[in-house]
Amino acid sequence: MIEYVEVDDLLNRTILRSLGVNRRTRSHGVTKALLDGAYLLQKLDVLESTMSVDRSIASNIRALNTIRNSFAHRYDLSGVPKSKRLHKGKRDVATRRGLKVFRSDMYDVHSFFEPKTLKIANELVASQKQRNRIK
Repeated sequence: MIEYVEVDDLLNRTILRSLGVNRRTRSHGVTKALLDGAYLLQKLDVLESTMSVDRSIASNIRALNTIRNSFAHRYDLSGVPKSKRLHKGKRDVATRRGLKVFRSDMYDVHSFFEPKTLKIANELVASQKQRNRIK
């Protein structure tokens, strides 16, 4: 799932920022290598120990991890039992409505950790839509 990879990378960037590690420091490579070896929930634990993470955001990340683990090593996704496809135990991600709720929760995760980036992206999309209407 692409969303898992994106959130994993988002947590990496957030941890590096919170530790004050940037590309010009010597410790960047070492820290990045350590993060590359850590699981998503381990990264969430690191962030929760260094900053205040909303409960709903942490819950969304844990739910993403659960779904990823359900789908990760399966070739035929039709064989995944419904109980393993439920986002937060409620919505089936194989349905349109379940996928919409899942995507909304992932949007919330992105907006929590990188609100400026998301704001710029939304402004860009809005300006492109406006430009397309003018044509």
